[in-house]
Amino acid sequence: MEIRVLGPVGLRDGDDEVSVGGPRQRRLLAALVVHAGKVVSVDRLIDAVWAGEDPPDGATKTLRTYVSKLRLALGDGHLRTTDPGYSLVVDGELIDAKRFERLSTIARARLDAGDPREAIARFDEALTLWRGHAYDEFSSEPWAWAEAARLEELRLTAREDRAEALLAAGDVPAAVAELEQLTAEFPLREHAQHKLMLGLYREGRQADALRVFQAHRRYLAEEVGLEPSPELVELERMVATRDPRLDAVAAPRALRGYQLGEKLGEGRFGVVYRAIQPTVDREVAIKMIHPDLADDPAFIRRFEGEAQLVARLEHLHIVPLHDYWRTPPCGASGRVRPLAATSHGTSGRSSSRRASPTT
Repeated sequence: MEIRVLGPVGLRDGDDEVSVGGPRQRRLLAALVVHAGKVVSVDRLIDAVWAGEDPPDGATKTLRTYVSKLRLALGDGHLRTTDPGYSLVVDGELIDAKRFERLSTIARARLDAGDPREAIARFDEALTLWRGHAYDEFSSEPWAWAEAARLEELRLTAREDRAEALLAAGDVPAAVAELEQLTAEFPLREHAQHKLMLGLYREGRQADALRVFQAHRRYLAEEVGLEPSPELVELERMVATRDPRLDAVAAPRALRGYQLGEKLGEGRFGVVYRAIQPTVDREVAIKMIHPDLADDPAFIRRFEGEAQLVARLEHLHIVPLHDYWRTPPCGASGRVRPLAATSHGTSGRSSSRRASPTT
């Protein structure tokens, strides 16, 4: 069973719509979803069910009838009678709005962790749940408007964050198209204006990016009497001067379940990169061996022997070795590259002695 409020309010069981009844019974369902997990008094439910009307003399009895019918539609004891009213007790996954929030949170976390492709997939899954406006025909009624407005704001934020993920993944044209639509629909949303300017600049459209800023400045002055934020003004300056900091940064590379980030340092045997292991949300350092050593049989034998030895060491002053492997041959050279992953702090430095097979 799915309770749906991201569009017309209703119930769905698999591919089948479940009849809830007329507008008043749908109002009852929606009012309970707004306060899911909490007891809603009979008086508040009557106000919601007969919104804008004078309740009839037998409103309490009629409400009880609506509750009985809704209880049958929901099944499994989800609608409980608890003094002084009723409560909807369901797993959050059964309510499309709750599932949307969870997926959006996961998507944003993936984007922050440097995995824009996974973020895009989760944002798409979340946004697909929407079939219209939150709470649909009830969205402007006093008991629903605050929750409906909150969900609509989260939806816009998810669309902006998805466009940001597209930029991070290097899909600049798709990001620009989405941001142009967003800024046309919601011209006051400065985050979208910021990302649109950045996307246009990365497409080589510096003049268009500057025009976006000027148009936004005029709109703010004429409509609300405000100026762009200092952050947007600074972006305009950076675009105008072609600041190299605006250049696209390649999305982190996926490597054996790790997301490879920036370079931390380089030694005699290899280059060390910051990385994330998304499955356990762990930050590590990965050492990639220099190509001139990667296919040296003597080096490989010593590397593997030392790696096995270091992996067994446990000491406060030794950085642990979590994993090591060799990749298949790549390119015309047919080289392989042994790799070592060690635990690593967020600062990019470690006060412990680094015990690895190549140091």
